[in-house]
Amino acid sequence: MAKFRGTVTVEIEIDIDESVFKRCLEDEDWKSTFYTFADRNAVAANLAYNFARNVDCLSNLDGFADMDDSMVKVISADWDSECEEVKPKKVHNG
Repeated sequence: MAKFRGTVTVEIEIDIDESVFKRCLEDEDWKSTFYTFADRNAVAANLAYNFARNVDCLSNLDGFADMDDSMVKVISADWDSECEEVKPKKVHNG
């Protein structure tokens, strides 16, 4: 079997409703149960990461099950990947 090492990158653009930021940054009960985000960028990064990993709607994420799926929309996602075969290291005896 051949071994490969690679990098996959995605540039994703998403629209996020203000009510999502409000919940994530201002709702102390929600923050104590789910996540503590530093700012709007951290919220956006978390959502972008999850949507890039095949989460198809907001309500499938922990802490957002009761929110309308239209509150986060993927506008675009540009994927790129590259791989290189990893050759076995030669062992020298002696």
